[in-house]
Amino acid sequence: MPQVVHEIKKPKQVALLRKLMIAAVLLLVVTAGAVVLIVRLTAPKVTLNQLENIKRQAAALNMRGDLAGALKLYDTAIAHADSDATTGNLYLDKAVLELNAKIFDGAGKDALVSEKLLKGDSPSAFVATVYLAQGDKVKAAQHLRTAAERANKNGPAGPSTQSYLNKAAMLEQGTP
Repeated sequence: MPQVVHEIKKPKQVALLRKLMIAAVLLLVVTAGAVVLIVRLTAPKVTLNQLENIKRQAAALNMRGDLAGALKLYDTAIAHADSDATTGNLYLDKAVLELNAKIFDGAGKDALVSEKLLKGDSPSAFVATVYLAQGDKVKAAQHLRTAAERANKNGPAGPSTQSYLNKAAMLEQGTP
């Protein structure tokens, strides 16, 4: 089998090759006597520090009329998230985008996932917002009560806890 040897001497080429080698998974596949080298670049992990940048990119795509591109950006980031906190925040941001686009089923599903992954009260309050947008006051009130419980766990009952409880009570009074 013939061998090809190429020596790389230029510093920029060496640096690029090192970066590629760090970011790549090399697979050697032997097929019918020929050697094929496949390089698959692996996406870097998405961290909490990158959330605002992803949100800005998704908003820019959406503003240009590319809602599908914005949602795909979130899906890709979710697939490469480095922690439950990052994943939960990405799902929550995606749900906000979906709710604004009136994609209620997607917003509801993604908001519920974020509620499971994140500990604070905001995801539960947002789930309530999605249910309210869909006209389901009972489920909205349930999630507002969950938001109140979560807010209360983060410290003494404060204004947000009481606000959630007041909103839940108003919704419950308005339901038959």
